[in-house]
Amino acid sequence: MKLAPWMPILLALPLLGGCGEHDRVVRVVVTEEFAATGRLAAVVPKFERKEHLRVKTTVTNARAAVALAEAGAVDLIIAPDDAGMKRLESEGIARVISPMMKDKLLIVGPMDDPLGIAESDWNSALKRLLGYRRPRLLFARRGEAGQYLETWLARRGRRLEATSSGPATEAGALLEADRDQRYALVHASAWKRLQNRCRLTPLLASPEDAGLLMLAAVVGNDGALRLLDRLRADRSER
Repeated sequence: MKLAPWMPILLALPLLGGCGEHDRVVRVVVTEEFAATGRLAAVVPKFERKEHLRVKTTVTNARAAVALAEAGAVDLIIAPDDAGMKRLESEGIARVISPMMKDKLLIVGPMDDPLGIAESDWNSALKRLLGYRRPRLLFARRGEAGQYLETWLARRGRRLEATSSGPATEAGALLEADRDQRYALVHASAWKRLQNRCRLTPLLASPEDAGLLMLAAVVGNDGALRLLDRLRADRSER
């Protein structure tokens, strides 16, 4: 059957509409560390109004975030600097990849600070807290803090024995430390989100090289690149 001249155009309209719809959505995936900073909540509403775009945000762990990027299911990913993010760059999946923020580690503990952590330097504080048979320092077993401690101890020829029995999340570490009046190692972003749930107080912040570096990678449309520029500008304005 011969199609009328206007038929191919009519048949193509749904496909054209689908492409346009995708271009109007910026799919963003971030980890909890970045979500806790509140930067997206502050930037996205103004960005959507100015750019006439819709931002769809997913918050998940670093491994799942990278998997979404590799599958082409997101346009912008913000996650810790790890092997997964490096793979996005080495395999050419990321159009742009750059540092986004440094999330410092904090030692928080009882207000009376019985071990004098607030008056110590960072390395001395960790040695003191990790030198007890019963752990005095709690941390998220599944989080970056545990990995940092493992590396810190390995450089000193020691092993972290508590990795299999610690709380699974930073919230769990804080609540358990609060209940037992012990200390906890958490990211500054997590503390900002959870501090009202406990009676602990921040005592010591990590040096610059001990924080968690967050990277941003653009893997999708130009709207993601403009959103990244806006997030960077928001960082410089704070």
